[in-house]
Amino acid sequence: MSMDFSGVDFTGLANLNLGDLRDSQGRYPMDPGYDPAPVPTKPPVPTKPPAPTKPPAPPEPPEPPAPPASPIDPYTEFQKQQAELNKARAKDDARVLLAKTLSDYKLDSLTPFVYELIASDKLVNANQDMFVAMIKDRPEYQKRFSANAILLKNNLAELSPGTYIGLENSFKATLRANGLPENFYDNPEEDFAKFIEGDVAPSELQERIEKGYNAVANADPEVKRQMQALYNVTESELAAYFIDPTRAKPIIENKQIIRQAQAANIAARAVEQGGVNLASDEARTLYEDLANRGFSEGQIMSAFQDVGKLGELKTTLSGETALSQQDIVTGAFGIDTGSTLELEKRRRRRVGEFAGGGSFARTQGETSGAVTTSVGKAQ
Repeated sequence: MSMDFSGVDFTGLANLNLGDLRDSQGRYPMDPGYDPAPVPTKPPVPTKPPAPTKPPAPPEPPEPPAPPASPIDPYTEFQKQQAELNKARAKDDARVLLAKTLSDYKLDSLTPFVYELIASDKLVNANQDMFVAMIKDRPEYQKRFSANAILLKNNLAELSPGTYIGLENSFKATLRANGLPENFYDNPEEDFAKFIEGDVAPSELQERIEKGYNAVANADPEVKRQMQALYNVTESELAAYFIDPTRAKPIIENKQIIRQAQAANIAARAVEQGGVNLASDEARTLYEDLANRGFSEGQIMSAFQDVGKLGELKTTLSGETALSQQDIVTGAFGIDTGSTLELEKRRRRRVGEFAGGGSFARTQGETSGAVTTSVGKAQ
């Protein structure tokens, strides 16, 4: 059977768009098996939110424009140039002066070091205090003025280079003036360091030379012999014994060296004038004691002359107290009253025997000897 479309108006179909007949799934209603129910679809997979971004840094502020250059002042520029010239001149003067100072200190090896200090403006002038402060820690300085370390260790004041060198010159002049061998001052840096370490003054050195070395070296041979007998010091060792700065400071302070020289002189007079020969130990004790008592050279000579004149009084007879040579010497110097009285008793006894024509009579009618006491001479 055919269908009759003659009565149908198709004029509106000219503008018909078949795509408009599709549903949301893109299907036509006239498709076979068309089901208007929507086709289920998978839910969309959620996406990760983007990471937050760092806000951009604010832009750098623009640099301020440079101030306009001030006009050059001729006078200011002149002053600046003069200051530079003065600075350069001061450096030149410092180099000359400090180089001479280093030469005087016998530290020429430090010249390059000091020049570098000047060039780097660490030493701006020739100020001596600043100069010494800059070099005193150098090994060369420490060696040159080595005694300062010992002075500080002994709680004594450190010496400035000028004072230190002045002492060296004084020591050298003292030794030269007294005719000491040149080997005692041919190397002042070493020879005099011990003097300075021991705090020995030039006046003390002079005293040790006069009362020690000269007192023995210029004396008669018996004094030198006694120096060797009492203290085992030969003539060739005298200078070193009395002047060598390595000797201990307590010996210097106690004047022991000078006392030993005096004791050797007394021992020589005892032998020469009094005929007294004591053992070394006895002699050291006795003669150092006499030296300490301050007897003059004249008193010592007179006392031993009197001992020499005692003659038979030195001999002990029956009934008399025995007197040793040491007793006779101490009696003669008046420092042992008992010995002095015993000698006086002997004198009186011998006088009595002489008067009676005894064995001690002398053809000249005199007793032998005389007795020296602390208050005078007993005839």
